[in-house]
Amino acid sequence: MVQTEFNPESIDENGSVSLELPSGGGAIITRVNGDLIAFSAKCPHAAGDFREGEIHRGRAYCPVHQWKFDLVTGRCMGDENYRIKKYPIQIVNGFIVLDI
Repeated sequence: MVQTEFNPESIDENGSVSLELPSGGGAIITRVNGDLIAFSAKCPHAAGDFREGEIHRGRAYCPVHQWKFDLVTGRCMGDENYRIKKYPIQIVNGFIVLDI
């Protein structure tokens, strides 16, 4: 479990936050259709860092090849063999906790 400093109300539909994970790498938390979604910042195709790409309308775009991933399903929209790693979210004492 990774406790964050983020209150769920601080992330709106057009926003996202990122954090470093204790195990290395990063994660991004965003909101899609009112639901919070957390996922790995590393693209499963080209290892690009999604924090350097664009996150828009429920999609994450890899900065390396511009591949786009649906954040609800996790699937790559060009090749369904690739999926982003998603993390379950809990709200504990008013803060977002990632189940990693």
